[in-house]
Amino acid sequence: MSSFINRGLLMATVAALLAAPSAFAASNTCKMAKEPWKCTTQSVPANPQGNFVHIDVSPRVKYKVYDSKNGAMVHSGRGGWTGTRKTITGLYGKYHVKAEGPGFVTINNN
Repeated sequence: MSSFINRGLLMATVAALLAAPSAFAASNTCKMAKEPWKCTTQSVPANPQGNFVHIDVSPRVKYKVYDSKNGAMVHSGRGGWTGTRKTITGLYGKYHVKAEGPGFVTINNN
């Protein structure tokens, strides 16, 4: 009986740990709908299990991803003809995106 209870407790603990990453999910979008076609997202923490952020950028929008604590640029690019989705790995802090051009940019950690 005791081992049955211990297995049940173990399975409940594992299930809780697997569900935990969603508690850390964060996302922010900024839209550039009029002149001067610039925006900055709010800071989003890197995913605590995978140490990454994802970005999604409209076509032809120029963007730069920054470490929100020290201001270091960690990635930059331009949305392709159909837009760009990119995963930036090796991150541990909070990050934001500065973008230019008509469209949008989203940063998330899920």
